[in-house]
Amino acid sequence: MAAMTCRIRRISHAAMVCMFLNSALFTYNARAGKTPGLWNELTPTQLKIVQDGGRVMTTTAIPGRPWPLVHVYQIIAASPEEVAAVFFDYKTAYTYVPHLLQSTISKTIDARTHEVDYRIAIPPLPEERYTVRNSLHPVIDGMYEIDWKLIRASSTRASEGSFRIQAYGKNQSIFCYSNLVVPGTRLAVVLRGLALEQVQKNIDALIHQVAKQKALHPQSLRNQVEVLRAALSQPETSPAP
Repeated sequence: MAAMTCRIRRISHAAMVCMFLNSALFTYNARAGKTPGLWNELTPTQLKIVQDGGRVMTTTAIPGRPWPLVHVYQIIAASPEEVAAVFFDYKTAYTYVPHLLQSTISKTIDARTHEVDYRIAIPPLPEERYTVRNSLHPVIDGMYEIDWKLIRASSTRASEGSFRIQAYGKNQSIFCYSNLVVPGTRLAVVLRGLALEQVQKNIDALIHQVAKQKALHPQSLRNQVEVLRAALSQPETSPAP
């Protein structure tokens, strides 16, 4: 009976995480109306902030969960393809993401779907190992999208999110990073601020990495773009995790 109760709890929990994430994304997309632009998910005030070079972070409290669903919007000086290509190069993430010690592709489901093993150490939390399934989706209406879902972890109970990028103006893009994490630590409420700070640092690191690739390693960036294009040319065959 104890094992059965535990299993039911896990299934319900995963369903709840998925429900809240999908519901929140649906709300944002519904606000967009007929034009599927990320900028339409923002209020006029929020849009002005990103147009002026700022960042908009919104949080949605999830009943009974210590950490909120996070959406981050910002404009970056690169094409959507370039941004997506750098993000899609999972094996190099550990070289620029703060506190990330390892990012290794452990399983390739198909050209667009990979399971990646990560190892991270964010003081004062203990080192954590986790595996995420990352999926690259077909480009629709000029939007590049990669989403992810936690497969297993040494501590974290659940995590899923997405990274969407679209062209916005000349030689730049607007992106939305969305993520919902359900931590396993009992100190989750206390560490909420640290978690949000880490999201900001991760985004700062990605923006810096894209700029670095464009300025200092253009051939490496071209190679990343070619890998992305090759992946997008292949069909997705992966089953749901």
